[in-house]
Amino acid sequence: MHHLPRAPRRRRALAVLGWAALGLAALLLAAPVAAQDEQSVGQSVEQPIDQRILDKKNQLKQLQYEREQIRLRLSKAQDDEQALSQEIESLSNDIRASRRRVRDMQRERDALAATLEQQDAELQTLDADIAANRARMTQRLARLYRFSKAREHASLFALARYKTFFKDSAYLSLLKRRDEAAVAEHVRLKAEVQEKRRAVQDNLAELARLRQSLLDEMDTLRERETALKASLQELRGNQGIYNAYLADLQGVLERMETAIAGLEQRSREAALGEAVEDPETLRGKLPPPVAGQVVAKFGRRDPRYSLEKFQRGMVIRTGEEAAVTAVAPGRVVHAGPFRGYQELVVLDHGKGLFTVYGHLTELRVQRDARVAAGARLGTATYQPIDGGYSVYFELRLNGKPDDPLNWLQPGALASDPQAGLAQ
Repeated sequence: MHHLPRAPRRRRALAVLGWAALGLAALLLAAPVAAQDEQSVGQSVEQPIDQRILDKKNQLKQLQYEREQIRLRLSKAQDDEQALSQEIESLSNDIRASRRRVRDMQRERDALAATLEQQDAELQTLDADIAANRARMTQRLARLYRFSKAREHASLFALARYKTFFKDSAYLSLLKRRDEAAVAEHVRLKAEVQEKRRAVQDNLAELARLRQSLLDEMDTLRERETALKASLQELRGNQGIYNAYLADLQGVLERMETAIAGLEQRSREAALGEAVEDPETLRGKLPPPVAGQVVAKFGRRDPRYSLEKFQRGMVIRTGEEAAVTAVAPGRVVHAGPFRGYQELVVLDHGKGLFTVYGHLTELRVQRDARVAAGARLGTATYQPIDGGYSVYFELRLNGKPDDPLNWLQPGALASDPQAGLAQ
């Protein structure tokens, strides 16, 4: 038999009903977020672009967190739906089992009622038999009484009649004893039938009580089933709300990500534009990428190899594991291995100005990163041809290599007399 833990289930039903309020609150929350997204574009025009990107990313994180919370609620609602469906199915099975039990009880009740009718008929038959036996006993007692009176007045000379009298008297006495035994047996049988009848009546009363209890419990089960079905319907409606909100929220997230990507692109373009307004103004003003001595200058002769070789940049001998830094702000367009230069970094400073840093290790930047002037790019490596640690530095303007010494601050680097001359 199914017994209901009413209090816990009632609390859960109330919790289920609360999902609707949560879903509506979530939908109400979506509107301000979307509105904030639209309004902030206009309000943040005067803000620095980096601050606008940061604000957008913070909003994006909040929306992503909110999306995960809604997904968790939706998952919980789906689990609750499954649990409710299982409980409704269990209740339906219990109701069907109770109906079968009621039908079984009805058949049992009908059988007991038939037994009562049969026992009533038996009692009536026994009463009739007892009455008939008692009537016969009365008649025989009367005859015995008459025989006893006749014996007192009988003549001693009527010997033959006297012998018949005694024979008849003995026979009547025997019949009397048999009638008494039959009456006693009928009385015993009647008492036994009455006892059985009382037992059947008790069984009928208990069966009626159990049947009524079962009917009451069936009513409770039906009420519970109706309430759970209503909760299930409402829960499914809440899931629809959650799914609709998730779809709207996904659209907001996609628009936010697109806005952030656009702002970052504008930031990169703005950074490059701010880095170099006019490359020519930087001639003779750039700091060296590393402290040291020039051992191979820009030009067609490389003294290190004792041959004519166009040197597109210059080689700077420096200290052990010296830090190599950016000579101007820019964007990293390459950061990684490059044949003949080990690790190589290329910076785009805008307006056609690029700088190249070779023979590096332990790179500190990645492609598309924005770097400020003086930002560390990597570490100088040991070059056997130079007999120490050295760095390759190249500068290009509008795709053509130019002598880096013309762009560096005068006297910033010492020169080796054997470094070679530009031609």
